[in-house]
Amino acid sequence: MAESIFPWIVKSGFLDESALDGCVARYLAGHGRYYLALYTDRPIQCGTAPAGKAAPVVADISTLLELRVFDDDSELWLHRTALGQPFGWRVADDAQLARSVAGLSDTFLKVPENHRLVQMQKLDIDAGKSGRVDETGMRRLKATGGGDYSLPIGERTSWVRLVNYLTYRNDNGQAVPADFRLAGFADSAEEG
Repeated sequence: MAESIFPWIVKSGFLDESALDGCVARYLAGHGRYYLALYTDRPIQCGTAPAGKAAPVVADISTLLELRVFDDDSELWLHRTALGQPFGWRVADDAQLARSVAGLSDTFLKVPENHRLVQMQKLDIDAGKSGRVDETGMRRLKATGGGDYSLPIGERTSWVRLVNYLTYRNDNGQAVPADFRLAGFADSAEEG
C-alpha cells in the first residue's frame, strides 16, 4: 500500500487479478452501493453492488480494464491499461478528506469543500422509449441517439453525481482537478 499525497485517498496500491475479488469484498463490507465495470469484450456493466461479495460485480476478471464501486461518500477504483497487467487501485473517501485537512493552518485549505467540486451531469435518456425498473432494480434505457444501456436507477432518476477533487498550485494558488469519483444518482440537479 502506497502513502498518498492526496488528502481524500484512504489507501492505494497495485494488485494482480487473483487479489481483485478480496479487495472488492473488503471494500463492500463497509461501503459501496453501485458498480461500473468496463471490459475489453462486452458492454459497460453497471448495477447495485451486493454487500461483501465481488463475484456478481465482476463478470470476467481476465477482460476487465476498470471497475468503480461507489456510494455517496466514497469509491474504490481499480484500473489497468492492458490485459494481464496488475491493477492500480485507490479508495477515495470524503471522511478521509475532512480528517486530513482539519489540521492545516491555512483557513481556506482546512475546509473540505474547498477540495471538492460536485458536478451533476444529465443522463442521456429518451423517456418515451426507455423501460421501467425490473425486478432486479435495473432500468433499461434508450439514449436519444438510439443506444441502449441499463442503470440501477428509479424511473424519475435522470442525473449522475460526480465529485471532482482539487489540489492547489504552490506557485499561484490556482485550483487544479486531480481526481474524480462517481458519487451516485439523483432525480434532480438540485440533489447534488
